[in-house]
Amino acid sequence: MCLASSGCGPNGEVASALRTVRSLVVRPWPTPLSPNSGPAAFHGGTGRLLGATVSGALIAAGRSLAAELAPIRVNVVAPGIVRTPLWPDGAPFDLLGSDTLLGRVAEPEDVAKVYVGLMEQDDVTGNVVIVDGGSILT
Repeated sequence: MCLASSGCGPNGEVASALRTVRSLVVRPWPTPLSPNSGPAAFHGGTGRLLGATVSGALIAAGRSLAAELAPIRVNVVAPGIVRTPLWPDGAPFDLLGSDTLLGRVAEPEDVAKVYVGLMEQDDVTGNVVIVDGGSILT
């Protein structure tokens, strides 16, 4: 079952990502694309069905787009928990970070470096880069 408010409807994350890709593809120069997914696709669990479904769909779409749009490079970035102002005051970052192999949550700069690195690499396409401090391995 897919509800529009769940992120997989016509105005959800998958549709939004695909609309963005369509707008970039019509440009006269090749633009590397890096849609944003999440590690939920690799680390399911109770209460994670919709997140895992949307993340998995974005990963599959990214890989398919890499094949369809070549030579335009398409890679998917899957950040875990990132310390941003969007989190409520008092978010338990120390506790959340303790569940990762690196013992911390990501900072926005950590994820930004991955996007920049993918834009600079001329021979990387169709891949998924997980930026979660190793939490999918715990």
